[in-house]
Amino acid sequence: MAFDFSELVKTKTTDELTLVFSKPSNYQPEMVAAATAELTSRNIDLSDLIIKRSVMEKRGEELLSVGKSGNTFYLLLCFVASILGGFAGIIGGYIYAFSKTSSSRGKSFYVYDEETRKYGRIIFGVAIAFFVCSIMYSLNKHFGM
Repeated sequence: MAFDFSELVKTKTTDELTLVFSKPSNYQPEMVAAATAELTSRNIDLSDLIIKRSVMEKRGEELLSVGKSGNTFYLLLCFVASILGGFAGIIGGYIYAFSKTSSSRGKSFYVYDEETRKYGRIIFGVAIAFFVCSIMYSLNKHFGM
């Protein structure tokens, strides 16, 4: 059951509704739609806000397309965990290599920059290799294969 925001937005100031309209990714889509309808009913010109929102979304996508750099300490920790054959190395490597996020327009981007993803793929591969080797070693030791 979705909440009806139409009554709530009537109690908000025009500045508050403008903020909701300008930053739609911070709010539920139903709230944005109700705020837009209320601004329209108050005869507020949305054309400047639409341009400003488009510029902000484009700037946000440019930042997301670059990705952020991974924390060196955690990358090293994941690498050590990968050598020890633990799941932490597999999970950490996977997160650094393949994590994605979406922009407010729904476009998908990698969370981390290319260099961090490269290290994440290395960590992920090493962790899987050591994990498989540790399983094979355990099986050999236990069953004498």
